[in-house]
Amino acid sequence: MPGPATTGDNPGVKITVREGTLRGERVWIVDRHTAAGRKRSYHHTRRAADTAASEARASLRTPWQELSDGVKADLAELHAEAERLGTPLRTILSEWKAGRRIKLVESISLAEAIRGCIEHRRASNCRRSYVENLRQCLEAFARGRETMPVSAITAQDVEEWLKPKSKTAWSRSGWRSRLSTLFGWCVLRRHLERNPVDEVPSVRIDHQPPRILTVDECRRLLALTREHHPQGLAWVVLGLFAGIRPGELDRLWWRSVRIARGIVLIDAEASKVRQRRIVPLEPVCVAWLRSCRGSRLPIPHSTRRRMVRDLAKRMGWESWPADILRHTAASYLIAHHQDAGKVALWLGNSAPILMRHYREIVSRQAAEEWVGLGPGG
Repeated sequence: MPGPATTGDNPGVKITVREGTLRGERVWIVDRHTAAGRKRSYHHTRRAADTAASEARASLRTPWQELSDGVKADLAELHAEAERLGTPLRTILSEWKAGRRIKLVESISLAEAIRGCIEHRRASNCRRSYVENLRQCLEAFARGRETMPVSAITAQDVEEWLKPKSKTAWSRSGWRSRLSTLFGWCVLRRHLERNPVDEVPSVRIDHQPPRILTVDECRRLLALTREHHPQGLAWVVLGLFAGIRPGELDRLWWRSVRIARGIVLIDAEASKVRQRRIVPLEPVCVAWLRSCRGSRLPIPHSTRRRMVRDLAKRMGWESWPADILRHTAASYLIAHHQDAGKVALWLGNSAPILMRHYREIVSRQAAEEWVGLGPGG
């Protein structure tokens, strides 16, 4: 008697043929074992049972199983090549059927893409601080998936990574922008067809009125700085009375401060916008600078960070408000001179930008008190 027959077409299914009885009559039974259970069919002859078993096995076969070994090998090779190029086989076929030129890109790993992007930004003469910040962000995004092809990164991957980092609209916008820089470089170098960040919704930011210091707060901040952080007094004075950006102050040397002429030279290397400008100094600013020649310019970044953290605590703030000195200077200078265009030129902005981002309403009386905040007062 022939033994039971099984199928190897599908490991999850076993089909057997065996002899048995049904109501005392000899029959042949076809058993179909699946994860869902067992099904049986009964046949009066072995031939009928074998035919039923063959039909059941045929129904399990996939199109892939019907292919010859040679065709399977070709398809596997084509799939691997398409993966390397970052273009799905289905896309290649649909483009070919439509008569369009197939645009292939050569995908690289996320780690390789980050190295290439960072080198590109350095070669573009971007600020060292910007490049370092960009590198830290991109490496944080890549952590745990460094070897993943950039073509495998989706908009969903980007959005899910951004969620826990989006405590504020500003932070989400900043992180999103840095990731867009990376994938934009990949598109430029033809490692991607499109930037996945483009599919991540951008962030709408509500621009709140700038926070500025009152005259009394200015007086108190100057006194606290002179008492506790004299090495950083010039940094505070130039920010508070001349509106020089913190990043520009970090690159400003005393030789650029011409106290006798009442000006500060911001060269292109120090300027945020890479353009040289001359900042005239108010008499109150000159008076303070004459009293703090022992201060350091520039001051080390770590020293400045500790200073503003301590000053914020002494002022009763939770943290140092962003650009608080520049906001204050812009608002009081406009109120004092009544000329936004002139003040914008000094601060290195256009007048519309200045009025939109750096100006808060200040009375003429408060402005006159502000320009009278000399070191002896």
